[in-house]
Amino acid sequence: MKSNSLKNVCRACSSSALEFIHDFGVLPVADKLMLSLEDKIPSFPLSISVCTNCFLLQINEDVDPEVLFRNNYPYYSSQIPEVKRHFNALYQEVKGAFQLDKEDVIVEIAGNDGVLLNCFKGEVKTLINIEPSLGPAEVSENLGLETIKSFFSFDIAKSLKPKLNASPRLIFAANVFAHVPNPMDFVKGLNHIAGDSTTIIIEVPHVMPMLENTLFDVIFHQHFSYFSLFALKKLFESNELFINDVKQISTQGGSLRLFISKNKARTLTSVQGLLEEELTYGIKALSTFHNFSKRIVGLKETTLSTLKKLKQENKKIVGYGAPGKAATLLNYYQIDKAYLEYIVDLSPSKQGFIFPFTGMKIYPVEKLLEDKPEVVLILVWNYKTSIIAYLKDRLPKDTVYLSIL
Repeated sequence: MKSNSLKNVCRACSSSALEFIHDFGVLPVADKLMLSLEDKIPSFPLSISVCTNCFLLQINEDVDPEVLFRNNYPYYSSQIPEVKRHFNALYQEVKGAFQLDKEDVIVEIAGNDGVLLNCFKGEVKTLINIEPSLGPAEVSENLGLETIKSFFSFDIAKSLKPKLNASPRLIFAANVFAHVPNPMDFVKGLNHIAGDSTTIIIEVPHVMPMLENTLFDVIFHQHFSYFSLFALKKLFESNELFINDVKQISTQGGSLRLFISKNKARTLTSVQGLLEEELTYGIKALSTFHNFSKRIVGLKETTLSTLKKLKQENKKIVGYGAPGKAATLLNYYQIDKAYLEYIVDLSPSKQGFIFPFTGMKIYPVEKLLEDKPEVVLILVWNYKTSIIAYLKDRLPKDTVYLSIL
């Protein structure tokens, strides 16, 4: 694959009936940080279209996953307390719902640094993490987890299956499906390694709350697709896999937890219920997507107006969080050092770097606590509640907390 090329068919159903929705211009690749202002960061055009056949929303550009994920990937799940709690809760739920045997096999696709699989140590004999990002994969290996340093695909599934002593009892793929440039090939690989008793548990951001709440910053080069249940059902069923159950969860501003198997008869009413909810919302109406684009533009105007007013009042503004999605928010809205003094982040792997094209350095949270700025702009809005609860006990009572989304 070229480092950047245009996708002119739907990633999920291969239809060429795409409707253009929004252009974000040229943006840096998310999760790439700068050591100095002279560093060169990959940047590419970014725009979105919707398929008028299956109503998958997708980016039009293909950036090579080797560029996006392989080296210097700064996201480590275990460094984020909320993520650790989320995966521990998922482990507890699965342990209670499935009768696991010591001889069972559990495979996780894109398990990052092994934070979820590590919970299952002692529960089953075989734990396999298929993780392409070299830094997190090394941490996973150091935990004693079998780690395959590759992007999951049908070819990887074919090479893995003969090595397994049994079909996996569980396959996890949490917050990775949107990162896959070719979801059809990915699902084909799932079908290949899944057995009749396998349950596939996938967590994927849900496009409906993203559209409803104008969460445009989740659109960046690593996120190739934005799924509705409608699009997911068509995709999996075209590969003889069936969504048996779906739960709506709060992660990433609203996500779906899917329980998938080769057995259509297991399907619960939750699936049909959410499909009807999506239809009522307008997931098959092009106006839904075009209105999303209009709101993005309007939000930019109000956001910059608010920040300019605060700067005119000589307020010191500091950003909290340096997530991948901030690459879209900060650069598309052109929020830079003229507005924010700096950014703080909990992850040591991000501290000391400069956020691309903004001139803002990333510091530990302790710097914010020492400086006590008048305004904190929360860039990790999905953790807004816990961040404000933490800061309110440590900053002056009149501190203003802002979140664009």
